[in-house]
Amino acid sequence: SLDSIVFILSRLVVYFATPRMSPPQIFAAMLGGQIAKLTKEALLNSPAFCRFAQQSSTMAQKALTEAMRNAQPVVEKAQQRGQETLRRFDQKSTGMRKKQ
Repeated sequence: SLDSIVFILSRLVVYFATPRMSPPQIFAAMLGGQIAKLTKEALLNSPAFCRFAQQSSTMAQKALTEAMRNAQPVVEKAQQRGQETLRRFDQKSTGMRKKQ
């Protein structure tokens, strides 16, 4: 009922009110979290945000593809060097076993 709502609001005002709080601060303390939640949901569900997210995702995918393409020769060269190092290590360890 309206009386119970008024009673609850008056209790909240007394609870949140301190000598330093202005009425807008009291209002923000009471409803700030709910307003932030509703605003966030509205913005995230808006067509403009969905379009932005899709476009930025497409741009990020293109950038990642380009970076991978540029890194491919370096990765292949590193793999070759790693294999060569392992072969040399194996040859040296095999040679040391024969000497013993």
